[in-house]
Amino acid sequence: MAALMSALTKNPASALTFFAGADREQRVAYYLGHRVWWDGKAAVTAALDVAATTFTQPDDPRTIASVSLTSAVVEQLDDDTIFGPQALKSVGHLFTVHLATPAGLNDLPRALQVSGVGDDPRWVANWWASVSSDLHDLALEQFGSQLGNLDGLPAASRDIANRAVLAGGLSDARADVDRLERLFTEASHKQYYGDTLALSNSLDQARRRLAMLEAVDTQLNIEQKYPPSLYLFDGTSLPGRAAIAFGDMDSAENIAVLVPGMGSHVTNYMGYISDNAARTTILANEIQAIRHDSGTTATLAWIGYDAPGLDVVFTHDANVGQPLLSGTLWGIQASHDAAGNDPHLSVLGHSYGSFLSGLTATKDNPIDELVLFGSPGAAVDSAYEFKIPAGHVFVGEAQGDFVADLDRFGPDPSRLEGVTTFQTDGGDQPLAGQDTLASSGHSQYYLANTESLWNIAAVVTGHTDSMTTGFTPGMGDLIRDDMDDNLGF
Repeated sequence: MAALMSALTKNPASALTFFAGADREQRVAYYLGHRVWWDGKAAVTAALDVAATTFTQPDDPRTIASVSLTSAVVEQLDDDTIFGPQALKSVGHLFTVHLATPAGLNDLPRALQVSGVGDDPRWVANWWASVSSDLHDLALEQFGSQLGNLDGLPAASRDIANRAVLAGGLSDARADVDRLERLFTEASHKQYYGDTLALSNSLDQARRRLAMLEAVDTQLNIEQKYPPSLYLFDGTSLPGRAAIAFGDMDSAENIAVLVPGMGSHVTNYMGYISDNAARTTILANEIQAIRHDSGTTATLAWIGYDAPGLDVVFTHDANVGQPLLSGTLWGIQASHDAAGNDPHLSVLGHSYGSFLSGLTATKDNPIDELVLFGSPGAAVDSAYEFKIPAGHVFVGEAQGDFVADLDRFGPDPSRLEGVTTFQTDGGDQPLAGQDTLASSGHSQYYLANTESLWNIAAVVTGHTDSMTTGFTPGMGDLIRDDMDDNLGF
């Protein structure tokens, strides 16, 4: 074995030859102590722990051999005759071993992309947990733009990476606006009308991008009871994507992800959804104090998809957004699993966001509680179509919320079999200890001291026994009932 290791270390080409052939997946997997099931991925066994404790020793011959082998693979990534797509999936954790050494960081971006490790939050979480904090710091410093949005990384690491990317983006965007303003002024004075029109368009785009970046930066710099962190940030193109967390996402017992609806883009909506998330975090933690819970609650103001505008009647944006939301949820779950705890995970879907949330809940998911309000439909005809335990789907509808009666993406969720409806019209709420306020219309579900927010926070904290349940039909419901009774619809 020592002779083989030495040969592989000295001659990367021999390493490729050794791991080529019809049984290359098994050979690579065996080398790392993994077993391979024929679904294109290597399943991690207890050998991952061995790799974490043994292969990370820089002078260990197996580490040297794996570094040499991985370097050779990276050089040949485009040569399918050596390693085809299935084989690259199987060597995913070969990169894990390789990246446990400083030398391996040079190949991090391509390795994550091509090996498939970056596609599975569980693999990402296990990889990150297996390397030292020094390597974490080095990786975040060198490759923050690749790591900040990698589902499976802890929130604290993502925040470090994303804040650095945001700071760099702001500096570049401000310089870009200044440069274009100067050029536009010069062209205007010289009456170069063709240049002026082109520069005007470029300047408008630059200002819009700067406004988007500043919308995120503003929320991060507002003093909050539960300091914000930048969990997700992608400012490469408009309208951008971002998610700001309130509370410690990595240690919280309860986590709620707020999913917004129509027109909720970073520039115009980051402040609004951040206020909602911060308010929910404060109230949820108050409830935990009232009930003498030991844990805490964190929330995530998630603008992680391109929300629809006037095309809100179509399903396209939800179909595109579903894997993005799913990745966020699995990333939260995986990072907690790697740390040895299981979060109580709630998804709060409002308006078109309730459709996206419902669609996500019909796929494999780690959701513990699904809360839908102001919903035009949730992609199902029965709550039992969600892949969520029975009794964990909750629906709220405020008086005067016509959107909640549209039935655009499925039946009105408040009428679905298997849901629990909660009150939104104000009055006594057991946790509040006082009369609460009513919500009305489509956008008041998160207002302070509303019965709606108290009930939402009760779900988030797992205290559904203290909700006020029941349903007060709105105008749309009354009209529909009348039509059912008199016209037989």
